[in-house]
Amino acid sequence: ITVKHIKEKNVKFKIIGNSIHVIAPFKSGKTYTLDISPGILSKWDFQTKNPKSFSVKFNNADPQVRFFNDGYIWPSTKKGNLIFETINLKRVRLDIIKVDEENFSQILQNESFDSQKARRKHFNRYVLEAKGMPLVSRTLEINPEGNSWLQNEIDLRELIHTESKGIYFISLSFTKTDMIFSEDIKKDEKKYNWQFFQSNAAYKPIITSDIGVTLKQTDTQH
Repeated sequence: ITVKHIKEKNVKFKIIGNSIHVIAPFKSGKTYTLDISPGILSKWDFQTKNPKSFSVKFNNADPQVRFFNDGYIWPSTKKGNLIFETINLKRVRLDIIKVDEENFSQILQNESFDSQKARRKHFNRYVLEAKGMPLVSRTLEINPEGNSWLQNEIDLRELIHTESKGIYFISLSFTKTDMIFSEDIKKDEKKYNWQFFQSNAAYKPIITSDIGVTLKQTDTQH
């Protein structure tokens, strides 16, 4: 069995029952031709007699957005670029809400500070509406490249003032009109519903602070 346009050394096979699984660096959105030569032996000692070719097309990757790094401390000495990554998107929506220092206690009681780069849990909208101040709501255009993760940057120095203490709740979201491959929506309208877009937004809380904490771990304690 050979796969056109993929080197033979990069193709592996796994036999499970009466099936042969082809493992190779296939790429989303690409079409590959598998050529099967005669002489493949089954576990019952039957051989294939005729050559066959199959065309296999892989679906486009689902559109996604995520931040590049974990963490939520943003020192005033740090460069202003916040990096995020996208795949199969031509634009995303950026929203930033600031909560002032005097409202920290209420926010800490009602909001998760999980700041993983792929956080999907949305912020507590009711608390932010009551205690937050919208700073930014804009669309970021992206130079699209299909089925590839792309790095993009947000210059926070133009958007927030790090000398003003606060918590900044940053979200990146998209809708069906922001997808590169709009034909995918027509193929699977049930999949690309409002829940899909809501659950694939990215969220990151940032605290502006110049205080650092170092944690050391031994075999028995921290």
